[in-house]
Amino acid sequence: MSSPSSPTKGAAQPAPQTTTTTTAAAATTTSTAKTDKEKAKQVKKKVPTKPQGEKWSSSINALLADPEGVEAFRDFLVELENESGEAGEYTKYIDFYLECEEYKARFKKLEDKAKEIFEDYLAVS
Repeated sequence: MSSPSSPTKGAAQPAPQTTTTTTAAAATTTSTAKTDKEKAKQVKKKVPTKPQGEKWSSSINALLADPEGVEAFRDFLVELENESGEAGEYTKYIDFYLECEEYKARFKKLEDKAKEIFEDYLAVS
């Protein structure tokens, strides 16, 4: 009877793998992977159309009203943080704004639902 850890007859056993990596090689590999990720992100970036750019440059409200504008602005802030080495220093403000907008939207839905319940069940006909 074979134990669970013993090899099964006839089954091919994987060759033991040895990995030798120097610190410099590991750093180069990590650096290369990071560079590839950054390149992939740059390729994915959507360039705004001329009308979008004109609209967004007219006012911050126009930019924030457009989900693509918010995404582009946030990407810009992330790049700025990466260049300055201050992670989260600028994006925290746009994140705060977006959280407040989400809260207002949820509150509005609750307010509308409360009015509906009042009119359906409590209002004097």
